[in-house]
Amino acid sequence: YDLVQGDYDTPVSIIRRSVRYLVARVALDGSLLDAAREWAVTGNTWCLSPTMTILQPHFFNYVRSAFRRASIHASGSPFFAAMEAWLIWLEPWNANHNTSRVTAENLLNSVAGTHSTQHKRKPTMIYPKAYHRSRYTKDWEPYIAANLHLYTEPLALFLRRACELDFSPREFRRSMTIVRRVFRIYTPEIVTLINDLLASRQAHERYSFLVERHETNLGCFCPLPSWNLSLSCLQTNMHNLLEEAYLQHMKKVRDLNVLDRIEAYFQGIFGQGVVSGEEKDLEAIVARAKIIVAFPSSYNVLGSDAMQGGITARSVNGAADVSGIYMDNGLLSDDARMGLINGTLKLSPLDMISDYDSYYAPPQTHEITFFVRPLIRLSDKLNIRLGLRYDGKKDKDLAEGTASEKMIGSTLLFFGIERVNFRFLADYRWLLFILFVNYVRRCIW
Repeated sequence: YDLVQGDYDTPVSIIRRSVRYLVARVALDGSLLDAAREWAVTGNTWCLSPTMTILQPHFFNYVRSAFRRASIHASGSPFFAAMEAWLIWLEPWNANHNTSRVTAENLLNSVAGTHSTQHKRKPTMIYPKAYHRSRYTKDWEPYIAANLHLYTEPLALFLRRACELDFSPREFRRSMTIVRRVFRIYTPEIVTLINDLLASRQAHERYSFLVERHETNLGCFCPLPSWNLSLSCLQTNMHNLLEEAYLQHMKKVRDLNVLDRIEAYFQGIFGQGVVSGEEKDLEAIVARAKIIVAFPSSYNVLGSDAMQGGITARSVNGAADVSGIYMDNGLLSDDARMGLINGTLKLSPLDMISDYDSYYAPPQTHEITFFVRPLIRLSDKLNIRLGLRYDGKKDKDLAEGTASEKMIGSTLLFFGIERVNFRFLADYRWLLFILFVNYVRRCIW
């Protein structure tokens, strides 16, 4: 699927919209299902319309080229325009040909008991959401056979590029929606049929005519006959995608402050929280991934570090030890940063902050910036006086506190409190809560 033909010139927006509109019009052709059913009877007819037949090889290479070379980081990128058109092509069964328009004339005629010719609307295309069930039926099997490689090669390229999607907290839901929209198409029935077709291709006992005609129509864009194609070959790219999403989610959960954890806990009770929603999305795509690429039932995303050659160990140059690449303040050294850029260093998001103290992190979006540094300095001074752990200088700072202060610090350590941290007061939500409590107090007293 890397044999993308020709140089890639980014198509302008009007061309991208025109291609999507053209594909939608072709998929709305009501004769597609009739042709598929006719093939089930005769077994020797081509089940695609002439327009779709002419368009197929060019559209195939258009999607592959966009998936291979277009940017994936901008919402208006040709990558997503090609993806939208590709999803329409894969699911012509989403076309609705039974839409009728209700007019005042029709209502009056029905009340009067008279009959008139109904005004039929043009067929419409239903664009399913990421969580909608597929409308696929067995009648469409010939259509899939006649478009076999459109169901496989673009999927392989999509899985490779989807690892570049932004799974940070701000963009997590959007990226998961993109992945789920693609995955929902590959139902168990469709996956079984595709694997059956790929196993034999032109030698298939039932659909050999359609697959042979399809590969002939693709011409120079067709996969080589010597390729051993199957969806299970995509396990490595699939695993890398799932691992990226899982690690970013775990990083977000670990970085939640007290208020966020309380909020997530109560929202999770009712199943409405952001964290619980992300976990449901992850469970859904893992369940579908097991179907698509034939992961074993015991497959665990973070417990499968060696998926058929896919190395996901958090290491430097393959080593398990990641020590020595951080500076004293917990940040990556200059050499380590260059290693990440050059590809000689590979770390998971969890390891990249394992030695970094979030207590000294830059101001966050939920914090009032000019409160953060003064509160950190106040906390540090108090920790010095109490003799608590402070930036690796415990022995030097112990002498600055009195005996009573040291006793208070020892008591805090006994109860598991290793340091005092007033940074939470910079969170505007705490300030709102304090103002609200103060307002209630003044109203009562």
